[in-house]
Amino acid sequence: MRTHNTTPERFWSKVLMSTPDACWEWKGMRQHSGHGRISWNGRLEAAHRIAWMFTYGPIPEGKVIRHSCDNPPCCNPAHLLIGTQLDNIADRVARGRTRSAKGEANPGAKLTQSDVDFIREQYATERMNQTQLARKFGVALHTVWGIIRNTHWRSDAYTYVPRKNYVTQHRKVSRDARREIRNRYAQGGISYSQLAREYGVTAGCIFQIMHSDY
Repeated sequence: MRTHNTTPERFWSKVLMSTPDACWEWKGMRQHSGHGRISWNGRLEAAHRIAWMFTYGPIPEGKVIRHSCDNPPCCNPAHLLIGTQLDNIADRVARGRTRSAKGEANPGAKLTQSDVDFIREQYATERMNQTQLARKFGVALHTVWGIIRNTHWRSDAYTYVPRKNYVTQHRKVSRDARREIRNRYAQGGISYSQLAREYGVTAGCIFQIMHSDY
């Protein structure tokens, strides 16, 4: 089982390096936002943060690493800036990426409130799992995951209650196994479904392991 950190050589081999002024994009796993992800200390970390650490040293507590190029997968140290979360928010405002409209009022929304209610009801009653719901509505698994946990389409009237099989499955996966899963996925060449079959859990469980500190 491999739980150690990546080496600088292995890390940079996953970066598409170009000229000094160009963006150097991450070739490995990415978030839906476009940011690169890599296994680090047994959990997933943003690739551009690792690029900063390999180049400039540790990131002070409470600081974030920002992109001057506004290109999430970029790992070129020359394009990275250290700052605070307030700086990060100011960057989003300056670049016109703040969201004022939520839910159905957002022109880019693929779902309606009725769809969201259906997703939560079907999952809570164990009629459909997250993968089935994602396929039914043509959205990403992380979207369904967020709706069920009330981080997407938030509602004060809705409370997330874990399903019994969710708790049971997570108890089956040890801390060492979770680290192994994250490392194997970060190395590429294996899907959530393949990992789920190997570890005897659902693809949704693998997704949750990859996107949480659990």
